[in-house]
Amino acid sequence: MQAMASAIALLPAGLLREKNGRKKVILFGAVFAAVRLLLRGVLTAETLLLATAFMTGLFMAFIQVSSIPLLAENSSEKERVHLFSFNFALIMVANVIGNTLGGTMSDLLHNIFGLTMLTSVRITLLFGAALFFVALIPILKIREEQKVRKEKTGASSLGKLFTTHRSSLKVIGLFAVANLLIGFGSGLVIPYLNLYFTDRF
Repeated sequence: MQAMASAIALLPAGLLREKNGRKKVILFGAVFAAVRLLLRGVLTAETLLLATAFMTGLFMAFIQVSSIPLLAENSSEKERVHLFSFNFALIMVANVIGNTLGGTMSDLLHNIFGLTMLTSVRITLLFGAALFFVALIPILKIREEQKVRKEKTGASSLGKLFTTHRSSLKVIGLFAVANLLIGFGSGLVIPYLNLYFTDRF
């Protein structure tokens, strides 16, 4: 559900990014991503939980499609390699810490405070939602310069895209195919990892 929602939302999110600016799109995605995490900690119906999973992919796409262009616009060509590497590493480290903290917090609430596992998971989700809302503060402090765009006719701009950027489109196509294959592999493996660890341990 989450991956499908991201795939659906990426193109519209990119168009909105060009029209409204990177900061606004990131803020929009972050606000609603925080709201859906809050709903996940409150709702119990299966259909509604699936809907929040869909919302996760939908609104995270708005953040993903705008964050890298925003970093690129606010860095020099020499800084981008280090900046993108640090950004990716920071995201990976934050994911590891967040997953570890989430699992540990749920276990502590269940084993030490005697709460049910369901209640423990709910409290953990609500804590995560609170962190998400706190993350809105630095996003609001981002400064984005408004750039003047030249008006172009649809036909001419589309024609120039395929003529002047033909080599770039080839690279983009190869990169897209590589990511498509990686996505297929991930889709066949990752959803079953939790089941494997549950059965194994």
